[in-house]
Amino acid sequence: MERRESYGDHWKRTVDIYFFGNGKAEGVAEMKKLLGGKGANLAKMTNIGLPVPPGMNSLHAPGCSRIKKFF
Repeated sequence: MERRESYGDHWKRTVDIYFFGNGKAEGVAEMKKLLGGKGANLAKMTNIGLPVPPGMNSLHAPGCSRIKKFF
């Protein structure tokens, strides 16, 4: 089941992993409580066009266990 939460003018799915980089970010700065300070700032820098290396922000244990499957 997909949940949606409002962050200012943005509606985002609540997922375990948010990706950013290459000029696009799944999160926004207003999602600081969800993404944490580093994740929100990386999303903000990506969204305003600063060069940010591609990466991901995992929110909690389910996200971490999904990441481990790739390594």
